[in-house]
Amino acid sequence: MTAMSEIVVAVNGRSYEIRCDDGQEERVRRLAAEVDRRTSVLARSLGPVGEARLLLLAALVLTDELADVQARLVQARTAAPLGRGRPEPTVPEDQEREMSRLCKRIETLALRIEAVAARLQAT
Repeated sequence: MTAMSEIVVAVNGRSYEIRCDDGQEERVRRLAAEVDRRTSVLARSLGPVGEARLLLLAALVLTDELADVQARLVQARTAAPLGRGRPEPTVPEDQEREMSRLCKRIETLALRIEAVAARLQAT
């Protein structure tokens, strides 16, 4: 069993006790700081929307960005040749279709979130 550390991180003005593997404390703190930064930006632009919704929106924005990066990585891997003139193996078609489907769903969710945010700002 891996030894665990307990740290405290702050997101949106609240402190949370988090357990992580020993040696991962600084990484978890950096990740929490990024989530805090994203929630702060959303809170400023949306106003009071509730903590659960704010964290959900931050998670969706981060997931959307991750999906974009993953899609670009897949595209780069399938387009860029490896050394000695050998092409890099391509992603199996079923995985590529699934990634594309997931990216489209995330894009749709992001658009819906932006529409909700715009409606909330208008009220």
